[in-house]
Formats: sequence, structure tokens, C-alpha cells
Amino acid sequence: MKKIFGLLIVSSSLLLGYFAPMQESAIAEQTCPNVRGLWKRADGIIWNFTQNSCTLGGTITDAPAFIHTISGVFFDNRTADAVVSRTNLSTGCQTKLYSTLTVLSVPNLIRINTYSTDGKCDLSQNFTEDYVYTKL
Repeated sequence: MKKIFGLLIVSSSLLLGYFAPMQESAIAEQTCPNVRGLWKRADGIIWNFTQNSCTLGGTITDAPAFIHTISGVFFDNRTADAVVSRTNLSTGCQTKLYSTLTVLSVPNLIRINTYSTDGKCDLSQNFTEDYVYTKL
């Protein structure tokens, strides 16, 4: 048997060229790491993640001048794309920060790399930050 483009090709003297669909067990749902809970970086900023399967949500705490809301999705078994919606409480200005979350091979550590923003408010489009967070 050979797998070609998601199909199994079965050939024998009786079934030459017969196409059979992939078995259901071969189509596995993506397995995503569990990052639910609180994650703290060295300067005290804490990300609080919620999670439903491979979809992330949450907030950032310990930033009293801003409200941060997180949304994201894992695209493989250790990496997620995330968007942080940030609202400045004094001006009401809203901006989005684009990040990648990576579950590190060391237990209880993740890396969050913010690589750009939408350029609104007081953050330029090329704003970046890169931190490792520890599970609380």
C-alpha cells in the first residue's frame, strides 16, 4: 500500500488501482501543549492564559495603565501565533501587538516574541520584545 495525496492505493491481483479513503484513525486531531494559567517574566509582567483545545485567550496583568487581551492559536505542537489587543486606559487608544509563543523544551518555560504592531497609539510598527516566561 502507498499513501498518495491523502489516499491509500491498494493494489493486488484483484484490486489493481482501487482507491480507498484513509482510515479515520490516520486523521488525528492536532495535539497542542497546555499553557493555561499564569506565566511571569523577570520584570514582573504576568500573562494569564485560558485555552480551549488549540485556541488561546487571556489577559496580561501587572500593567496598570493598560488593558491587554490575548487571542491566538497553536499551529503546531509547540508554537502559537498570538495577537494582543492593548488599550491605553488614559487615552482609550487601542493597538494590536503580533507575537509568537513557543513552548520551550525546558519544563515550565515559554518564550513570547512580539515582532510587530499595527503602529497605532504609542507603539511603532517595528516595536519588538522577546521574553522567556516561567509557569507560576
